[in-house]
Amino acid sequence: MHAAHSYLLLGRQPIIVDAGTPGSGRLIHDQVAAHGADPKDARLIVVTHGHIDHFGSAAELSRLTGAQIAGHITDPVTVPPGSDAARSNRQHLGRRLRRGWQGPPRGGGAVGTSGGT
Repeated sequence: MHAAHSYLLLGRQPIIVDAGTPGSGRLIHDQVAAHGADPKDARLIVVTHGHIDHFGSAAELSRLTGAQIAGHITDPVTVPPGSDAARSNRQHLGRRLRRGWQGPPRGGGAVGTSGGT
């Protein structure tokens, strides 16, 4: 059984938050499409923390969508500190955070997806 507890943030470019357990990347991919977004338009997969049920399918989902993976710089399970990925995440998330919160995107918002096979 694969479980996927993810969120889809809809806006100019969809953002996937969390990537479920290993093997659930296709399920999440298909749920993104079921909610009216093209999975190839997703540019970012945000892993909230290093528990297997949150990052387990991040690599698979990234391969399916082409989206980059971002995690907290200090979470050693998600991204080893000091790695190239950690520096990239810090820079990418920093750019997004510097823009500031401007409310939910026009015509969009958060859609929760949850399922299992």
